[in-house]
This record gives sequence, structure tokens and C-alpha cells, in this order.
Amino acid sequence: EILVSKARKQPYLDFVFAEREEEGRLSLEFKNVRGAINRVLDRLVRAEKWAAEKAEANPEQFETRRNQLLDLWRPFQKRFAQLRETALEQALGFEEGRRRLRWAYDTVQRMRVVHGIPPRRKPLLERLFNTEND
Repeated sequence: EILVSKARKQPYLDFVFAEREEEGRLSLEFKNVRGAINRVLDRLVRAEKWAAEKAEANPEQFETRRNQLLDLWRPFQKRFAQLRETALEQALGFEEGRRRLRWAYDTVQRMRVVHGIPPRRKPLLERLFNTEND
């Protein structure tokens, strides 16, 4: 058990609370980035399915156009798949940092605050026979 004064504990609390706010902001950013990447990839998959359906219905009209579209989309799909993997790796690293922050928060919360020592009272005789002129 760690005993500290309130003044000594306060900087640790300030640091942990500031980092928890930053953690929340970063968590939201990771969620937004992953969501945006997944939306783009889903749209590309839907467009590819649509082109495949059209090519199956009228192969002579749409097959060459479908191949052209797929050739255009493949680099984007690869790039967004790489971005998704990178975001996932960063999110895993972020979770490790989050675990460490929780440990620091728990440690700071376990610190017990020692209240200041009250001033020493004067002995009874000194209080009864006050020799000091006030």
C-alpha cells in the first residue's frame, strides 16, 4: 500500500485523467477510420457484384466493360485492404497501451492519501497559565 499526501497524488491523477480523455478520443478515431475503410470496401464489393450480374445477363455487352472496371478497382481494393490491416495492427498496439493505462489508473487509485498531521496541542499547564501576552 502506498501512502502519499494529497498534493503528491494530484499530479498522478491529473496525468491519468488527461490520458484517459486522450484514450477516448483515439478510440473514437480508430472506430471512425475502420468504419470508413470497411464502407469503401463494401461499396467496391457491391459494385463488383452488380457488374458481375450485368455481365451474366448480357455477356456480349458487359463482359469487356466489367473487366475494365475490375482492372480499375483492384488497386483500390488492395490499398484499402492494406489500410484495414494497418489500422488493425495499430488498434492492437493501442489496446496494449490502454491496458497499461488501466494498470496506472488502478495503481494511482490504490494510493492512500495521508492527511496532514494536526498541530501539536500545548500542554494543559501552558494553556491554563498563558504566559504570552496576546
